[in-house]
Amino acid sequence: MLDIFKTTIPHALLTWRPAGAEGDPMTPQDISDRQLDSISQKSVDIQSHSEDQHSINSAERVAMETRRQSQYSTGIYEDGPRNRTPIKIQEQRLFSALLIKCVVQLELIQTIDNMVFFPATSRKEDAENLAAAQRDSLDAADILVDTQDQGMYRYLTSEQLFKLLDCLLESHRFAKAFNANNEQRTTLWKAGFKGKSKPNLLKQETSSLACGLRILFRMYTDDSRQTAWEEVQRRLLK
Repeated sequence: MLDIFKTTIPHALLTWRPAGAEGDPMTPQDISDRQLDSISQKSVDIQSHSEDQHSINSAERVAMETRRQSQYSTGIYEDGPRNRTPIKIQEQRLFSALLIKCVVQLELIQTIDNMVFFPATSRKEDAENLAAAQRDSLDAADILVDTQDQGMYRYLTSEQLFKLLDCLLESHRFAKAFNANNEQRTTLWKAGFKGKSKPNLLKQETSSLACGLRILFRMYTDDSRQTAWEEVQRRLLK
């Protein structure tokens, strides 16, 4: 799990620049930067998919997004396929690889949540936390979830859970940095990455943090992990 997490963080999203960046050959000539910003107010989560894809599996979604990516990149050039130089083809391959990494990161976050807590338990806890938050008074006893879940939490050591937490936090920090970098997101969008709106990693940023907090709060209320409470508290406060 650690190796997969580390090798699938799409670092190039923060560093990629188009070939001949000053001329920006992949930017539509008839659209100014101000117009581009204006029509991109609604950014698109890199890992989200349209409603017609919600029932298919991840591999099919990636393949569909890759095909859509290729079609969009072809249409953005005035001359179509004839104008697709080896550099542009290489860039589109890079975009496809980065898109796959983005999807894998989200799948890994969900896998950790499912593995540690079991899906039904996480959904129940989310619902109870939301209901408690919407009430005027918050009683800690109201949001305790039945510990007789089917997840692996009780079989994992605190050290193992901390390692998973490190992965989640690294994924969260990367997504947060990308979401805050409006200039880089605009550059990728102009080049045809993802689609017709600015890309973002909002789902990765929020789900990684939510899963990490779920683990930390469960550990902090677990009497069998008192030896780890000091470290748990330090991480929670941070």
